[in-house]
Amino acid sequence: MSAEHLKHLPVCVNNKGNLEMSQLESVVSIVVENIRGRKFSYETEVREAIVVPILSALAWETLDPEIVRREFPIKSRRVDYGLVAVGNSPTILVEVKAIGQIAGGDRQLFEYAFHEGVPMAVLTDGKEWGFYLPGEHGRYEDRRVYKLDLLERDEGEACDILRRYLDFGRVKSGKAMEAARSDYRAASQKRQAQDAIPKAWRDLIDEPDELLIELLVEKTESICGFRPEVEQVENFIVGKLDHSTIHSPKSTQSPTKPTPPLQAGDQEKALTRREPGSREIEYSLFGVNKTARTAKAALIEILEEMSERDPDFFEKLSRTAKGKRRNHLARTQEGVYPQRPDLAEEHAIEISPGWWMGVNIANREKKRILERACEVLSIRFGKDLQITLPNA
Repeated sequence: MSAEHLKHLPVCVNNKGNLEMSQLESVVSIVVENIRGRKFSYETEVREAIVVPILSALAWETLDPEIVRREFPIKSRRVDYGLVAVGNSPTILVEVKAIGQIAGGDRQLFEYAFHEGVPMAVLTDGKEWGFYLPGEHGRYEDRRVYKLDLLERDEGEACDILRRYLDFGRVKSGKAMEAARSDYRAASQKRQAQDAIPKAWRDLIDEPDELLIELLVEKTESICGFRPEVEQVENFIVGKLDHSTIHSPKSTQSPTKPTPPLQAGDQEKALTRREPGSREIEYSLFGVNKTARTAKAALIEILEEMSERDPDFFEKLSRTAKGKRRNHLARTQEGVYPQRPDLAEEHAIEISPGWWMGVNIANREKKRILERACEVLSIRFGKDLQITLPNA
């Protein structure tokens, strides 16, 4: 059965009221079969045996030269088809290539479309169909709304796509153009999101978020049974650990021993104990230069001195310096980790009578707490309090 015969096929309705195979589906089925059989060798064959029958099945009057304008003139060149749905000017330009010769055709097609101000352009070799919005922004491929390969798609799906952008009634009513612009915006947003993912990842690595650190801490604990120090995880994320340690499939080091619970009398030892990989922290508070043995010690020393200037200091700070999954400051030890009492016993210490604090936090969180503390006292971080914390 030829494409010309298919043009006159009626749409059938079965006894359940459902549509049987449509004219378009019949045409596409034959086109796909012939492409697979390698029956098209020249551009002319693609135009007359693929493009014209498909346009006809999409309700374009292919025999009316005012609607389907062949060899549409643009300056000294001609585009294969100018499709006129409303008025006298084409709404869509269609450029046809021989099968497999579509590469590079978009540049020529865009020049045509820009010159004529045509809103939509189609580039096809019969097998592949590219639908473009030449007036939008970006590279040629960015302005492609959709790429359809008849051999890779289910025939019903391929027909739905052809109807979405090329059905005569939809083009005439403007629905096809609305759909194309909507699909372009969605594709553009998807590309922007895709392009932003590497930057978002770099930002997370450069300045690890508290939640990211906590998730890695908990996952590590679930694997080995031991909860790592936050500083260990933070150092790993920012790439401070030895490259071979990060990538080695098997670690030769012994498992980290769990930190024993802190007793009230152990507070001073906890603050002054030199931890592996830690270093002294120099800071200036109210114009006085000081040195702390660790970042934890510096944090608590600074908060204790600040609390001497405002009797409600810790109460105010507890409201403004909450973590995402914990309370950095609480009236009780359990209140620091309300959902993990085991962590409260291990990592929360009493830094002032009636006030407990979780000290197993990243340096970035320590910095955030100190910034909030400065706001509570109405002093300036970086001026009245000067401190540099690693990885913060």
